[in-house]
Amino acid sequence: MFEDISDDTQPYTMEELNARIDEAEVEIENGGGKSFKEMMDGFKQELLFR
Repeated sequence: MFEDISDDTQPYTMEELNARIDEAEVEIENGGGKSFKEMMDGFKQELLFR
């Protein structure tokens, strides 16, 4: 299955993952982001309209 994908996309390094987590934590501290409920409501809406 995954062997059939001919995409040159490389996985993130640990440093890249940690940097993304750090950015998200700063965003949350500054009042950004979504609550779990908002995120789940968005998923439900997306699934209903497919």
